[in-house]
Amino acid sequence: MKSDGVTHYTKARVEFDIFFPNDLTSCFYCPLCIRDTVGRDKCSLTREIIPFSHTERGQNCPAVIKEG
Repeated sequence: MKSDGVTHYTKARVEFDIFFPNDLTSCFYCPLCIRDTVGRDKCSLTREIIPFSHTERGQNCPAVIKEG
């Protein structure tokens, strides 16, 4: 890194599989969902706080559910 700061970023994409049990596809059952120090569920990938993690996925969730 230059001593005068960051001049640009290089974009990269990461793709991996996540497995949800018994078709329960809400954030609560995702291995990327963590509980923060205040007790809120949060996506460790997007950093989004998920208020209804038992029933919903976050608005910024990049997971694409594959049928079948």
